[in-house]
Amino acid sequence: MLRILPEAPILTARSTRRLLEVTHPAARAALEELTAAGILRAKQVDRKTTGYQAVEVFELLTHTERNLAST
Repeated sequence: MLRILPEAPILTARSTRRLLEVTHPAARAALEELTAAGILRAKQVDRKTTGYQAVEVFELLTHTERNLAST
């Protein structure tokens, strides 16, 4: 699961299921586990969908962009 975060820093259970070729319950469990560990941040997208963000990936991209802009 961790290996796909740089390529897919925003996930849902459906996208995780597709990317990892696992069942929907397995995808949700993996996302919840990484959320509990502080690796992902959950955000309700709509009534039935929760999105998960790999915040550190976005922070790394922002940091890199700022460094490149200052050179």
